[in-house]
Amino acid sequence: MSWLAPTWWVAPEPLNQRWIDLAGLVEKRLAQETHRKRTPGTSWTIRLREQQLNAWLATRLLPWVAHFGSDGNETIDWPSAVGPPQVHLSEEGLSVAVEMVTGGRSRFVEAQATPKMSDGGLQLNLKGTRLGRVPIPRKPGRQVLRLLGTMTSATFVEHPMLKHLVQIADGREPINPTLTLADGRTVRLTAIRCGKGFLDLTLETLPPTSKPRPGAHNP
Repeated sequence: MSWLAPTWWVAPEPLNQRWIDLAGLVEKRLAQETHRKRTPGTSWTIRLREQQLNAWLATRLLPWVAHFGSDGNETIDWPSAVGPPQVHLSEEGLSVAVEMVTGGRSRFVEAQATPKMSDGGLQLNLKGTRLGRVPIPRKPGRQVLRLLGTMTSATFVEHPMLKHLVQIADGREPINPTLTLADGRTVRLTAIRCGKGFLDLTLETLPPTSKPRPGAHNP
């Protein structure tokens, strides 16, 4: 059972042109919606489909990770044995899984979490992790890091960004729910809801609190 893929798993296709085009449309739509002129304080909702998220993860995540170090951050050396993650969305929350090749065979690590909004921001309640289809007991976040360490490199496991993601997954650190635009406006996440195959994000656009800095650019 520990060698089996999650029941929902569909292998990512990073070179599939249909997936590449879909990921581009997702990025374009998100940019359009976040920068749209809106009545200050008015809430709006955007729905992301599971297929859209998985297309972006399959085709855009690893290039984004490779570019991460160019912004002054510590470079992430993504292991060649680890594929891009994929997600599954349901009313109970979200599941994230990665495929790792070890000894010529594939193994899968899956984490199941429930997102929720709190006073500090967006939090993830990690409900459990699995190796294949076998639950990993006790402190799942640390257990996943330990498992990754046996299959990848110490450099990858010890990277501050990965440790930060584990702290978020363990519910020990919230995610900042705000995004500041180039014109000084702020887009803030106010609610999140998982459904069968989709993720609804409710946001509000707030007016600038000060004049935008000269030379400011979109994040």
